[in-house]
Amino acid sequence: MLPVVSWSLSPGPVESRAVDIPGLRPVFLIGDDSLSKSWLRLWRDKLRRLNALGLVVNVASPEGLLELRQLAVGLRLIPVTGDDLATLLEFSHYPVLVTATYIEQ
Repeated sequence: MLPVVSWSLSPGPVESRAVDIPGLRPVFLIGDDSLSKSWLRLWRDKLRRLNALGLVVNVASPEGLLELRQLAVGLRLIPVTGDDLATLLEFSHYPVLVTATYIEQ
């Protein structure tokens, strides 16, 4: 299960844009890094309201995953590679929120 490494994704800026993915449940991608942790603190309430699913796309250890889960109380986090999703939606950085109608950071 761990470590999880997404070779095509790294922490960094993501340009917001519209998408059209009918029926997609809101998901967010994060990693075990300082940018993702800060972003999660800022976005946590909105993510809860959206009932967004968290994909932890880069995490080295159980301790790193536990720290993210403690920051994300009330949200479900799953450690999984994000390479396919990033390729499909044409982005290479995270943290990011993906909904049926937009991608934003």
